[in-house]
Amino acid sequence: MYNKIKLANIEIPKVTLYIIFALYVISISISPHICLFLSIILLCTSLGEIKIIRNVIFFISLVMILITASSRQIDVNVSDDLINTYMPIYYSILTYHNITSSGLGIEIGYPFYLSILQGVSDFRDPRELLFLSIMATLIMYYIWMMFFFLPKVDKKYKGATLAVALLLLQVGILAQFLRQELATPFILISISLWLDSKNKLSILFAIIATMIHSSSLIIYIFFILFPLLSTNKKIILLCFFMLFSSLVFLSPGVVVSLFNSVGLGFIANKIAYYQQAKSLAIADSLSAGKFYVLIVAIFFLMRNLTKDIDRREKNLLVFCFWGTLCNLTLILLPNAARLFMLIPNFLFPIIIYPMMVKKFRLTLVFIIISAIISIFFPQRLFGGGAVGFELWNSYNWYGLEPFYYLYGI
Repeated sequence: MYNKIKLANIEIPKVTLYIIFALYVISISISPHICLFLSIILLCTSLGEIKIIRNVIFFISLVMILITASSRQIDVNVSDDLINTYMPIYYSILTYHNITSSGLGIEIGYPFYLSILQGVSDFRDPRELLFLSIMATLIMYYIWMMFFFLPKVDKKYKGATLAVALLLLQVGILAQFLRQELATPFILISISLWLDSKNKLSILFAIIATMIHSSSLIIYIFFILFPLLSTNKKIILLCFFMLFSSLVFLSPGVVVSLFNSVGLGFIANKIAYYQQAKSLAIADSLSAGKFYVLIVAIFFLMRNLTKDIDRREKNLLVFCFWGTLCNLTLILLPNAARLFMLIPNFLFPIIIYPMMVKKFRLTLVFIIISAIISIFFPQRLFGGGAVGFELWNSYNWYGLEPFYYLYGI
């Protein structure tokens, strides 16, 4: 009789774990895609309860995500921000040696990062910029997860929490919205510090996040406000968002002129950026909002599971719920609908956690089944393979030559 270990909180032969782990070690060199989802499965076993192994698996998984995200197609789609926005920013720094030359106003954080990179290596390849930008985001995300978020999670659920974070991390967003993604870990650290009553440090990180992408300021203010507002005031706020979204969608020029007339040109420029949403099909709008609809459904299903949670978790859940509703009101403006994208892209473990505590085995089974199915869909991590942004364009999702993907970066 084999010794037993737990997979999805169910006892299975220990040799099964050895087989999964062996496949995992092999996959590190031959398939970033398979390695990522085997990592998720391993985190749901007893290995997920061992700190050093758990942390190493999570780190390797983020490396696999970095490799995956940086493999996407470049310069095919007219909406490719890497070519249309970020490379021009980098070229302006190369030309003028000044981080303010990009014309981003207060958002000098990303140009500052690029100026540091330029001082180390004078690269010109967009894929290298993509790789280094995503790398910075994932490093900061790892720091937030390891030092601010995971220590607050019960030991029993740490591995499963990391598994959820990896399973639902949207690689497509990582590979396109580089400035907002880089700002997100900083605002997450800021939120965590606020919950720990370290307000001065929290404000400092919020300022850093805002200097990378100004949407961070709105997120930070709403995070503080949501728990304080009554339900009626939150509904009024939702109505305002819906009115604003409708006006920009129907008459963007009028709204832009209005903000310019009162000296808020920066906001006017942001709205002008959203004008391209007028050509968006309804089907695309619904697709952009599917994760937010899913979150609302999860909150509805687990409404009776959140009665006994502490203040910290409650404040985060309030933020996730009402932030999701606010984002849904902006769904006609896909670019604006990125405002609260940190919720589905980074805070999904917070949303799932109450269900995990009360329905642990069911949650683990769902995670493992999802991971196994995902192995057979290499484009799943980028919306099923968005046209012009397909993954595995620079290198394949598997290869027989060890660490073959390093030659494609």
